[in-house]
Amino acid sequence: MSNWTNIVGRPDVQATMPEDFIADAIQQDLTANSLVLGSGVNRVPLARGQARFPVQTLLPQAYFVSGEPVNPLVSGASAVGRKQTTRAAWANKYINVEELAVLLPIPDAVLEDAAFDIFGRLRPQIAAALGDAIDNAILFGVNKPTSWDMSSGSDANGIAQVAVAKSMVTTQGGTFASPTVDYWGDVVKTMRLLANVGYNTTAILGDPTLEYDLMGVKDTLGHPLLVTNVQAGGIPSLAGKPFVYLNSGLWPTVTAAATGYFMIMGDWANSLMIGVRRDMTFETFTQGVITDNTGAIVANLMQQDISVLRVTMRLGATVANPINRRIQNKGLANYYPFAVYRGPQS
Repeated sequence: MSNWTNIVGRPDVQATMPEDFIADAIQQDLTANSLVLGSGVNRVPLARGQARFPVQTLLPQAYFVSGEPVNPLVSGASAVGRKQTTRAAWANKYINVEELAVLLPIPDAVLEDAAFDIFGRLRPQIAAALGDAIDNAILFGVNKPTSWDMSSGSDANGIAQVAVAKSMVTTQGGTFASPTVDYWGDVVKTMRLLANVGYNTTAILGDPTLEYDLMGVKDTLGHPLLVTNVQAGGIPSLAGKPFVYLNSGLWPTVTAAATGYFMIMGDWANSLMIGVRRDMTFETFTQGVITDNTGAIVANLMQQDISVLRVTMRLGATVANPINRRIQNKGLANYYPFAVYRGPQS
């Protein structure tokens, strides 16, 4: 090995980086809002690149004592009156931190001649782009880091795909060419899937165009399915649950193969964990180089008079999916805290 290319890398010091243990994180009442979903997910500040927290996999049981023992002092007496034992168990769950970043290079001459602060104007748009990337990865698995575990057994899956794989899905009736639309019944059926495995629906996510599909939909008593909050900035409610729009244009289109999703609903507040190691940072550079994926230099900032805005963020996400009394007592083997409502098969 050349002595000119040595560097102390993460593998060299990994042993000095202890895991960050989030004690009882599932039960903590973390009031921070979601980064981008606006659905009240748990946002946990992390001190290191990996966080570990316990997810309960077995709950304790209690039993009635069946009568008094005939003679507890006599060896070999029957088990009448003896108290039974129980146990509980936990499994480790991890939030693995990955970096989300982008470079925005602009020639100095353009910055000088502009009538406004270009970097300042673009900062909120870049922040929105990072939010889009996080939404797309968590919900639909698009460019999702393989270390982010959505409780699927498949690295590529987002929440929507996992819900379908675990049969937590309601499909609109009929065919794609001739659908049988029953939004009220379908929404209730989807929430019932969650209730059946002991999870509460804390919010429903959907595309903003759904608002116009749902307008005028009422039950047999005349109650509207969608209720718009007239207060400024208010969140509409759908069947009594907060309805949050993913207003970025990323929501998949419903197709004949039913690859799209109308809605995703679930227990966002207790099941989706977002760990933030470092919030978004904005730094400006006027010296250095930009290389492509092969290492070839594509821009020399000092030589070509270019300024670069670098935006970085480090975060991780995972779905906890803990057991609950209903799951354990009913002996359910396939459960998930999220469900989807999608279009019909052709």
